[in-house]
Amino acid sequence: MKLGPDGCLLRENGQNEVFPATSGIDPIDATGAGDAFNAGFIYGLYHNYDIRTCIAMGNRMGGACVSKVGCLSGYLTEEQLLREFQASNPSR
Repeated sequence: MKLGPDGCLLRENGQNEVFPATSGIDPIDATGAGDAFNAGFIYGLYHNYDIRTCIAMGNRMGGACVSKVGCLSGYLTEEQLLREFQASNPSR
């Protein structure tokens, strides 16, 4: 479940785990943030990443979206997403 500026909640096996929103983002406009999260999350699913990685990718895409005005101004290309994700999660 998306939690807006508080990140995302994963409920698995009766346990809740909150994934905080991407840090270092100065939010300007939340237009399109949910769709951007979905794009990152689905990208991870499509490429067979585990659920936690999918959530992290979704959070990163949503974070990029809110950093600009409008739903199409702040986005990451596939290369940018993967580069930024690897930089912040070197063990994956």
